[in-house]
Amino acid sequence: MARTQLKNLNINVEQNCKNPSFGIMSVLAASKMQEGGSVDLSEVQRPASMLKTLECDDECRVEARTRRLALALQIRNPDVSAKLAPRYSDHVRATAAREPGFARQVHDRLTELVQLAKKSKQKTRAHSFPSMNWQKRQFIHELCEQFGCESVAYDAEPNRNVVATADKEKSWLPAMSVLEVLAREAGKRKVPGPVLRAPASNIKN
Repeated sequence: MARTQLKNLNINVEQNCKNPSFGIMSVLAASKMQEGGSVDLSEVQRPASMLKTLECDDECRVEARTRRLALALQIRNPDVSAKLAPRYSDHVRATAAREPGFARQVHDRLTELVQLAKKSKQKTRAHSFPSMNWQKRQFIHELCEQFGCESVAYDAEPNRNVVATADKEKSWLPAMSVLEVLAREAGKRKVPGPVLRAPASNIKN
């Protein structure tokens, strides 16, 4: 009986050798049978039932969202993996930390611009930002680099503004926004633990 089970097990191994998890379980089962034990072949043939599904964390969701956008819009992102955060400049990071609402607005406008360019029959699409000071214009210039967009400033102060242009073939969406990068870095910082103090003495002087 044991020889018959071992023979059937070898046949199943040959038929499922491309399944790594099945191979591991088959080796363990064969070892157990050689030692004189019994094996339920139905369990060996269904290794997937023994696998556990890991919950998707925030980083996993960001990667999944990026992949969905890339597949839907056929966007070629220079960042090979969504796990690799874009290298935002110190000025972009400082501005985003100081004015997160402005940073989110610019990021959203550039995202929409790239999406329009990918869907458009035209080669490029442009967006004109309102007039603003040079610090915010510099933020837009540097953020455009993370989207593969060109940026040019027009007019004289105080009406000087930035026009961003997305190319259908050359622009992309960054794996993470600057706000997401800052939030992830803040989450990794170690929070000091509580300070334990000895209870006050009840002994009267």
